[in-house]
Amino acid sequence: MNGLKKMAWPFMLITTLVMTILFISGFARVISITGSSEIAGTSTNGQGVEISSQVDKEVEGVSGNEDAKNVILIIGDSIGAGVGDERNLGIGGRLLSLMTFEEADTYEVVNMSVPGATTSEMKANLLSGNFDKAIKEAKYVFVSIGGNNLNRMRGTEVSLKVIELEERLSEHINDLEDSLTYLREANEEVEIVVLGLYNPYGDSSETEDVRFLHEWNYQTRLVLLEFDQIHFVALYDVFKVNLNLFLSIDDFHPSGEGYQKIAEYIVEVLILN
Repeated sequence: MNGLKKMAWPFMLITTLVMTILFISGFARVISITGSSEIAGTSTNGQGVEISSQVDKEVEGVSGNEDAKNVILIIGDSIGAGVGDERNLGIGGRLLSLMTFEEADTYEVVNMSVPGATTSEMKANLLSGNFDKAIKEAKYVFVSIGGNNLNRMRGTEVSLKVIELEERLSEHINDLEDSLTYLREANEEVEIVVLGLYNPYGDSSETEDVRFLHEWNYQTRLVLLEFDQIHFVALYDVFKVNLNLFLSIDDFHPSGEGYQKIAEYIVEVLILN
C-alpha cells in the first residue's frame, strides 16, 4: 500500500504540470486571436467604454448584422402619425406594447405619415423614393388615409355633395391603387393593412354624410380585393359604440384608448387571415 502511495504522488505532480501547460498555452492562443485588450468578446475604445468584438460576431455567424430588425412601416395621415395619443405611442407603439419584450425588440417602427395628408399626397410621398429601403425591409405596412379627402366635403351644399363625392372618391381610388401597386412591386411578401374610416361626429352627422362614409369604405375595400396579402380593418362600428372613450380631447383623432383598440383589432385581423 505504501508503495502505491509513493508511485501516485509523482504521477499526480506530472499530470498537474501538463494541465497547467495546456491551460497557459490555450489562454495565450486566445490573447493572440482577440488582441490584448479584448477579453470575453468585448474590447474598449480607449475611453473605458466597452464595444463589441468582431471575433464574437463571426463566431456566432452573424457577421455584424445581428441588429437587423423587422420593419413596421406606417404611412398616411394624422391617424397614422398618432395624433391624439396621450402617450405618443400611436399605432406602431401600441402594436409593440401587445408583444412580449423579446418579440418587440426584434421590430423597428418607421413612420412616414403626414398629418393632414390626402391620398394623392401620400402617393407622392411614396413615389418620391425616400422610403424605398424601408418598404423593401418591411414585414408589415399599415395605411391610414382618405379621411382628409372626405372631411373636406363638410360644409358643401347638399345639392353639390353627390357630385363632389364622385370626384373625390374617384381620385382616392386611383391614388390608392397606384400606392398599393408601388408597395407590392417593391415588396412582394409584405403584409399590408388598410384602416377603414370611422365617424368622429357621432349623432351630429347628417344622414347623407354617414351614407357617403359607408360608400367610401365600401369602394376602398373593393380596391383591396385586387391585391394579395392586403387586409381591411373596419373601424366604423368599433368607434361608433365607444366614441366618447375612443376619441381624444379634440373630438376627432383617436385617444390612447382608441389607438390601443385599433392595434388590438389589427392583430385580430392578421391572425384571422
